[in-house]
Amino acid sequence: MGRKLPQEIEFCLHLGLTPHPLCTPKPDAGCLQHGASCPHLGKKPLVRWRKYWHPTTRQLEQWDGQGVNWGISCGVRVAALDFDKEEDFQSFLQAHAQASSWHGAKNPGMYEKRLP
Repeated sequence: MGRKLPQEIEFCLHLGLTPHPLCTPKPDAGCLQHGASCPHLGKKPLVRWRKYWHPTTRQLEQWDGQGVNWGISCGVRVAALDFDKEEDFQSFLQAHAQASSWHGAKNPGMYEKRLP
């Protein structure tokens, strides 16, 4: 049995979203996978994720064990907003009143909206 996936990854899977590993930013500069000159700072996919990435739980567990960042493949009818802090999420809701009526799901660090 592998390691347990983080709650956020389990939540994405529950919603039918496909997580994919992203490079891991270093506190000083760059990222672990691409070095000090990486301009993507934790946002560059480490797999060919578009049509080609259909990971098994074991693959996700192996990537998670390497301490990667995570992204999700939303598809054509889903928009995802990612907030690093709860107060940023609340500020967004205050600035965009219509967002509170969106059918969506909220999870620590993630709010997802399915488009009609």
